[in-house]
Amino acid sequence: MRKSRLTKFREGKVELVVPSLPKVLSKKAEVFYNPEKEFERTISVAFLRALRKKLGRRLKILDLLAASGIRGLRFATEVDGLGKVYLNDKSEVAYKFMRENLEGNKSKLRCEVKIFNEEANELLFSLDEYFDYIDVDPFGSPNPFLDAACRFLKRGGVLAVTATDTAVLYGARKRACFKSYFSKVEKVPFMKEVGIRILCKRVIETGAKYEIALRPIFAHAEKHYLRIYFSQDLGAERALHLLEQCGFLGYCKSCMRRYMWLGFNSEEKCKECGRKNVVIGPLFLGKIFDPSMIREMIKQSKDDRVEKLLKIALEESKLQVPYYYLTTEFASKLKVREPGLGTLLSKLNKHGKATRTIFSPKGFRTNLKIEKIIEEISHLPFP
Repeated sequence: MRKSRLTKFREGKVELVVPSLPKVLSKKAEVFYNPEKEFERTISVAFLRALRKKLGRRLKILDLLAASGIRGLRFATEVDGLGKVYLNDKSEVAYKFMRENLEGNKSKLRCEVKIFNEEANELLFSLDEYFDYIDVDPFGSPNPFLDAACRFLKRGGVLAVTATDTAVLYGARKRACFKSYFSKVEKVPFMKEVGIRILCKRVIETGAKYEIALRPIFAHAEKHYLRIYFSQDLGAERALHLLEQCGFLGYCKSCMRRYMWLGFNSEEKCKECGRKNVVIGPLFLGKIFDPSMIREMIKQSKDDRVEKLLKIALEESKLQVPYYYLTTEFASKLKVREPGLGTLLSKLNKHGKATRTIFSPKGFRTNLKIEKIIEEISHLPFP
């Protein structure tokens, strides 16, 4: 068997060695390491610092699907106040490089680090330990790991869940979404938030089976992944309260209106123009941003890019609207030049509340009706 060539990376304070990356990352890669997710991991470092501050205790961390070990090693080298960090991957090759990467960064560690070479669910039940933070970052859907992971969180702990099956959650594979997440999905302009809210619903209902309330407190999405952080609490009533915030979104392709409704009633026609709605759901329609946690993340962040994103999310947290709009869709529908987002927001904020969204650089969230948005865009001066 041909010996793999090695590549060295530096991410945060960690020096990493992995087999040379293929041109296209896939499950077949010997050790899955995606340098494009460095920003996402930097956000998770800020999040963990904030969680440490919030809980006020030494934290026990589990990176359930650690691959090269980069996330857990960044936690262990960049976050103060951790007690133990456990890294696990069932791949023997991944375990070998995890061990080498641990050894190569030992002088920088701020806490004890243990590594394991076990199937993820089997490890959780064999350890029979409870964690302040469990990270589930698979290649594909997190579904196979949710039941076990949510049962081994300490009260007030956090479950961080990543999904990379974006074709499923963004509406390109509708039948697969129904099979995996029990939700109907369609391609819509605000697809990233749809994917986030479908995944939220799936995690919440998984916890509810065990009378565990998993409340989303921060979420973000890129083209190739979605990521949500859930705060754990116990009790059937708390879990039920989250389930009661699940419902449906309606989207009219003709007039661009968005609707939401709780429960399982169906609104298949647009209330205004009478055209057939695109119906999406069930999905979670409640809050996905916790402002107190985001404020603490901003304090703990040492990265300008992360701070910029968090400040937008903090503004979004003030608007309880489960969808956003894009300037491009108005330009296309109204046959006008695309409006500048800053100018448009300034106009909209004179009549209601409007803010940028972290889900798209061309996106905005507002509590104004579609007629008012169209009116303001129509009155904007275009060069």
